[in-house]
Amino acid sequence: MSKEYDCLIEARQTVEVRSPVEGVIETVHLKRGADVKKGQLIASLQSGPERAALDLARSRAVMEGEVKSAVDSLDYLRTVNNISWTFFSPAGNIRPGTRTGKFRLGTETLVVDEKGQSAISMEDYAVAMLDEVERPQHVNGRFTVGY
Repeated sequence: MSKEYDCLIEARQTVEVRSPVEGVIETVHLKRGADVKKGQLIASLQSGPERAALDLARSRAVMEGEVKSAVDSLDYLRTVNNISWTFFSPAGNIRPGTRTGKFRLGTETLVVDEKGQSAISMEDYAVAMLDEVERPQHVNGRFTVGY
């Protein structure tokens, strides 16, 4: 005759694991109780909006790093006085389009249109850059461009 005993089994270590976005799990890549290494893929999200949200979160993280790097570079350049430099800040959205030659320049503030959008075609962005190379107007300074 066997006896029943109540007991509580606790994990030696617990780790909270979460995704940068909410989503529905499509596939679990581990078996219960498996050891997990740093960076190991644990689960995959369903395709569609969840995957798009994850891709967006990843691209934002990359972009934030690039923006911080550019800000740090500009801050450094502003401390240098033994070279000539020009810092060309991009518009918020650069896309293929047409060369219009009709754009506005700015210095410390993003150039935006009447809807608050900052955009320029790649063609006009290149024209603005070459104009600065051929006829420098922002030596030891920053400038930007937009419609």
